[in-house]
Amino acid sequence: MMRSVDRLRSVDRLRSVARLRSAALLRGVLPAVFALGSLSSAAAQASGLSSALPHILHHGPPAGASVAPGVDGSRSRRASLPSPAQLGVLWQRLLPGGISANLLVDARGNVFVAGPSRVWQLGPDGRDQYSRALDRSSPVAAALLADDQRVVLGREGTLASWSARGTSGFVVELQLPAGWTRGGLLPLPDGNLLVSAGPWLQQRSPAGELLAQAQVGASVVETVVSGGQILILTEGGELLDWNGRSYPRSLASLGTSAQAAALAGPERLLALTGAGTLMEWNPSTSQQRKLAMLEGAGGAARLSAAGAELSHVLGSNGVLSAVKLDMEVPGVAARSVGSGPGELVTSSDGSVAWLVASAPFTVQHGSELHSLEAVSCAQPASLVPAGNGQLAAACRSGQLWRIGPAAATSNTTVGASGASLPIGTRRIEDLYSSYELGSVPP
Repeated sequence: MMRSVDRLRSVDRLRSVARLRSAALLRGVLPAVFALGSLSSAAAQASGLSSALPHILHHGPPAGASVAPGVDGSRSRRASLPSPAQLGVLWQRLLPGGISANLLVDARGNVFVAGPSRVWQLGPDGRDQYSRALDRSSPVAAALLADDQRVVLGREGTLASWSARGTSGFVVELQLPAGWTRGGLLPLPDGNLLVSAGPWLQQRSPAGELLAQAQVGASVVETVVSGGQILILTEGGELLDWNGRSYPRSLASLGTSAQAAALAGPERLLALTGAGTLMEWNPSTSQQRKLAMLEGAGGAARLSAAGAELSHVLGSNGVLSAVKLDMEVPGVAARSVGSGPGELVTSSDGSVAWLVASAPFTVQHGSELHSLEAVSCAQPASLVPAGNGQLAAACRSGQLWRIGPAAATSNTTVGASGASLPIGTRRIEDLYSSYELGSVPP
């Protein structure tokens, strides 16, 4: 009997010791757990993230057929063009107030349009998805970010964004000196945005936050992304790069003024000087050479790069020049396609499409030229790829067309009277046999 009582007392003592040890352990562990939680919360607050909510960080190029001025970060104006034999107007719109910036086309084929006092988004069928009034100045450039935001830069230095569904995002003031005349937007591979306004550069986050700012010696003509590197060409002809962590680094000088740039390949940046000389620069070797002198290019010229072998320049005087780059002495062929400035896009197979002032929209492929007489205006505003071999063309008057294979759908005028639109087709001699050959400048 006594042994049973002793055994019970031993068990009670062991249980008491276990309870005391557990309490001591909890007294040591719980404060450590709370401290760890506090450190995690502080770290999350310092990084701008919440530990309670998931965050999606978007990286890589934006998804869309046209995401920035010049189509994409290469500024090449490259696209898959519709077959000339099936060319037709799929639909057309007239947007009140006009169009003041480049068109954007997302991965779903939606068209984002920025006008002087309003932005619209139209579906692939041309019907309204949303329309929002602008409180500030007229947009001069638009861009699509990796997170699918649509961003516009206003002439008075306002940056505003909307989601794919039309929800208003950020509205920020750049707080830069007034008076700049050149402005641009460039979506970056890390999901951020590069803004240029006169000689000023800013990197902004997808939330509109200022990440970095710099000033260069002259107004920025073009910004280009090349293999993750940000290249900047100024009006004074200086070529720089900028990582956002230090002052922009000078890489080369063209020795004259510049007006446009486009990436023809990883090792070939094309630049058009103020005097109309087409030049190339190799980022790896820092070597540059003159390719061709293009008479009458003017200050509103459009430069495109179909690839490493061919470039097109549409001059302010309506002269279209084709420069064959894959020759020891580049060949130049030029002809007049209109009487004023315009917009153009090219494809890797050498086809080219243009919309020039007071002339019909035209696609040239090989030896054939096909025009749409109904697509014409006095002031072209934008010509961009719209996916699936289609294009979107716009004029400052507010006219907007979607162009593609006519067999895909009947011609329609959305929101206005009228039905089919005539298609004009004509044939010319081969581009490179009929154009007047130029020469490489000394």
